[in-house]
Amino acid sequence: MKVLIAEDEPLAARRLVMELGRIGDIDIVGPYEHGVDARRAIVERRPDVALLDVQMPGANGFEVLEGLGEAEVPLVIFTTAYKRYAVSAFKAGAIDYLLKPIDSKALELALDKARSRLREQDAESRSGELRALLSQMRTDADVNSEYKSAFWVKGTTQNIRVSIHDLESIEAVRDYVLMHTRNRSHLMRGKISGLEQQLDPSQFIRVHRSYILNVKFIRASRKLKAGGKVITMASGKEIRVGRKYAAAIGSWL
Repeated sequence: MKVLIAEDEPLAARRLVMELGRIGDIDIVGPYEHGVDARRAIVERRPDVALLDVQMPGANGFEVLEGLGEAEVPLVIFTTAYKRYAVSAFKAGAIDYLLKPIDSKALELALDKARSRLREQDAESRSGELRALLSQMRTDADVNSEYKSAFWVKGTTQNIRVSIHDLESIEAVRDYVLMHTRNRSHLMRGKISGLEQQLDPSQFIRVHRSYILNVKFIRASRKLKAGGKVITMASGKEIRVGRKYAAAIGSWL
C-alpha cells in the first residue's frame, strides 16, 4: 500500500515515517511539508492513502484535495492538532482523523480501515465521499473556536495582531509576557497562566512556569547529563523543561 505523508511539522513527519517503517506492506511517499508539493505528488505518484495535515503552507489540507480527478483521489487520513475538525462525518468511516500527538495504535487502525476501503470501493465512490467530507469540514471550520486565534498587542503607534500560527513561544516576565515569533518579540501585559487558558492545548504546551511552546515549532529535545531535558525551537532558542511539567509533556517528546 502506497502512503503519502504531508505534514507541516518536521518532528511529527519523522514520527510518521518511523511508525510506517515498522509496517511491512507500506511504501512511503514523501514526507512533504508544503501543500503544493503534496498535491503535485498525489497527482504524479498516485498514492493509495494520504496522511494529510489540515494546516500546511502554500495550500492547506482542503486546497490540496479540491479539484482532484476521480482517478487521482486517494483515501485520506487527516492529521491535525485541532479538535474542532473532528466532525460527525468521520463516524461513518469514509475518511479517518487522527489528533496529534498521533497514537501508534490509532494509526494502525486507520491504515487497516484504509486497506478495507481499497478492497471495497472504486475511485468514483471515494471521490464522492471526499467531496461530502470537505464540505462538512469547511462548515465546522467556520464555527468559532473556544480558543484564541490571535492576540492584539499594544504598540507605540498602533496595535499589532499576533496570530497563534506565527507564535513560537510565550515567556513570562513578571506582570508581562513576551510573545515570541520567528522574527520578533512582542511585550504584552498579562499573566502567562491566563494566556494558557486561552490557547488550544493540542497545539500549545506548558513546559516551564515561565514558558509555553507551540508544538509546531519544536525541532528537537535532548536530555541533560545532570538530569532534565532541553527543547530546541525552530528559531534555535533552547528552553529547559521544568521538573513539574516533564511528565505531562512526555507524549509530545
